[in-house]
Amino acid sequence: MAFDVYVGTMTRYYRHEWENVTQKSAREQGMKYHKISPEGGKARAPPEASVIRGAVKSWCAGLSRALQQHGVAPVQWDEGQTQPYFTDRPGWDGYCALLLWAAYSEQPELIAPRNVPESWADDPAFVRSTSNDFKSRYNSVLLPALWLPVEFTLIFSAPTLVSEQPSTIGSTFSLRDQLEELHSRNGGEAQNAQGG
Repeated sequence: MAFDVYVGTMTRYYRHEWENVTQKSAREQGMKYHKISPEGGKARAPPEASVIRGAVKSWCAGLSRALQQHGVAPVQWDEGQTQPYFTDRPGWDGYCALLLWAAYSEQPELIAPRNVPESWADDPAFVRSTSNDFKSRYNSVLLPALWLPVEFTLIFSAPTLVSEQPSTIGSTFSLRDQLEELHSRNGGEAQNAQGG
């Protein structure tokens, strides 16, 4: 299964009004692209944009009420039709390498693997950096599966727009700051490890 990163409005995402990098490349080359839906057959028609925007607004209002006690400003952003989106396909190996780079930079007593393992979840540095009793400087890199365009520093679990199953959520601003810190603190080490 491909690993796509999508940055944009939820309305555009759930309306399927975006292309992954392979779709874009196929379109630009005049080739057909067949997207396989999670349901296995023909994809269902997406909800109307107004329905999605209403759901996003309600979901954000619920998050705002829950996070107010933590000093988080209202959770809101522009879901307008003209908002751009960005996407890329770094692959699971790239994502795993990023997570382990962050974890091993905080666990210098451990020796990082020379190759990307099949799973980062059982890696000793990742396990230590994500344990409840460790205060990770890269928690916005290591923990969330979803990042919101709102400024806050905490990481929390909450149901998502489409699932009652809680997901770990962070801030895009904290993610950016922590990625910049990871690179500035360890950029040279990563280049040396790669032989560059």
